[in-house]
Amino acid sequence: MKLLVNGGLLLLLLCSAYGATAQIQIQEFTFAKLVAQRTETNTTTTKPAKKIAAYYRQHEKLPAQFSGLAIELTTSDLPLRRDYFLFKRFGNVYYHRLTAGGYSYCILPNFSSKKAVEHFLETVVIHRAPEAKLIKYKKGKRKD
Repeated sequence: MKLLVNGGLLLLLLCSAYGATAQIQIQEFTFAKLVAQRTETNTTTTKPAKKIAAYYRQHEKLPAQFSGLAIELTTSDLPLRRDYFLFKRFGNVYYHRLTAGGYSYCILPNFSSKKAVEHFLETVVIHRAPEAKLIKYKKGKRKD
């Protein structure tokens, strides 16, 4: 592979592994086109867009007919990114669209009693998510 840049033209010669055929592609690039491809347009900065690593957990929508207790980690007016710090600390996070607007992010504890869920909230969750609280759902509706 050979790359030549001359007078705004990019000449790219691609040769096959056996040298039998060669393909020549010529495209005109300007500096502005290269910059536009590599950066995200933003009024405050021209830094390249930060990509979210694939290993971050993906939160899922709360099942429409969910009934039971959920621990609400936080709420937000807008959807949170996958790399939000709480998603690093907790797995199996679900989101629920609130009727007043915004989003609620919950985990669904698997305990046999409400007392056990409250104990888990107080001893484990509250130290990592200070806004956390217990929410009851019945057939997909919040019962605050």
